[in-house]
Amino acid sequence: MTHTCIANTACRAAVIENGARRPAYTEQPDALCDGCTDGHRGDIHRLPRDYAMLRATLGEHRARDGAPVHSTPSPVVLIDSTSDRLMTEIVEWARFAADRVSDALNTDLPDGGRKLPSLRLDGAHRPPQAGSLADRQHELSRPPEHQRLAAYLAIVEPHIELLATLPTEEVTIWAQPRRCAPHAEQVAAASRTLELARDTRIHAEIVDATNSLQAAFAAAGACDECCGWAPRGQARQEMHLSGLDVLLRLTRTHHLIRQHLGQTKLRFRLTMPCPNCGAAITREAGKSFSTCENDQCTPKGPSSWTEREYRFLAGLVTDEERTRTTMKWLLAEAYARLDGITDLIHDLATDKVINQSEAVKLILGALTPRMAGHATPEDRKIASDKDATTLRQQDQDAWAWKREPRYEKPKRKGSKKTESKPADRVTPSSRSTVTDTIIEPAGRNEKYCEPCKLIHAGECA
Repeated sequence: MTHTCIANTACRAAVIENGARRPAYTEQPDALCDGCTDGHRGDIHRLPRDYAMLRATLGEHRARDGAPVHSTPSPVVLIDSTSDRLMTEIVEWARFAADRVSDALNTDLPDGGRKLPSLRLDGAHRPPQAGSLADRQHELSRPPEHQRLAAYLAIVEPHIELLATLPTEEVTIWAQPRRCAPHAEQVAAASRTLELARDTRIHAEIVDATNSLQAAFAAAGACDECCGWAPRGQARQEMHLSGLDVLLRLTRTHHLIRQHLGQTKLRFRLTMPCPNCGAAITREAGKSFSTCENDQCTPKGPSSWTEREYRFLAGLVTDEERTRTTMKWLLAEAYARLDGITDLIHDLATDKVINQSEAVKLILGALTPRMAGHATPEDRKIASDKDATTLRQQDQDAWAWKREPRYEKPKRKGSKKTESKPADRVTPSSRSTVTDTIIEPAGRNEKYCEPCKLIHAGECA
């Protein structure tokens, strides 16, 4: 029995079946597929590097805890506050994931801190005395964020499958800034007033509506609830998150960091699929040519088209689809009218009271030849009931079985013996390595001696 990936619609190895997206199959129930496991493990493995790159983009750093000296009394503001927020999110979500995994493994939560070394007195190791200076300093010290992040991810990365299967649990997270109900209504009313003023094209009303909208935005910006602040600091909210939600949140944070650092390219998905393989066609921002997303589209890689070529292909596809749709409706309308005429002819021909009229006879005589060969709706059906289909299938099987040639064991063909002719035989003398010097046949040489049957010069001895 096969099971589907627990990621469901967020499965990274999902396939398209019958126009719907289906998660990949897994051997065990409530488990991640191989594609999701490898993808999430790779994203989590890159989080320390993302943290280091975000830290490099912060701008101004302070080497000491004290405030730096400036020429102005204004406080220090980070140049890139988004990087600071993403760094905080990485550490918080990694800590929460490590907490869930450590609870499931029944181990302590790693914090990346160093253990206080034991004392060596009289040749024996003893733990430090409670309340001593070293013990108090160790309790007050805390490892930096990058060390804690590395410790959190060290326990999360090997146990991604375990984290994804953990049940839902109520957690407390930082609340996202959201406008309160009074200020949200005030901003919406001011926006509607500005739209109405723009329709009237009266300059004074447009200016008043714009000022009202700016005042509504200023009031919302001064509201602590709209900015996400509570009486005791930043607001928090309760949420129910499962282990899979935490894993997806870590992965989402990695992708947000890549977008913030400019490591991703904005791609636009075009409407027409690839004419070669049917995959999606996308175009990168800033480029005019489009490319197929299937790397195996051609032997040399994905197919690509220039802007003019894509417009030409899209125009051909659009014209073909428009023609097909139009012809379908025109054919349906034509068949409906012809079926109506056929029913009218049938009614006139079967009614014994009406068909006696000369006018009806003339109509039937004119229409019947023209409607000859028109298929009825029953004849135009491309399917039938199950019983009729079963009988036709039996007839086809019987027809194919009767006309199938009977198997016969092939006969073994014997090799024919060819007798060589005397003229074609090779003389034994030609097989030797000695070349015959006799050119003319025996008895025709001038030096042939009849008494001794030899060839020699002079008289026979």
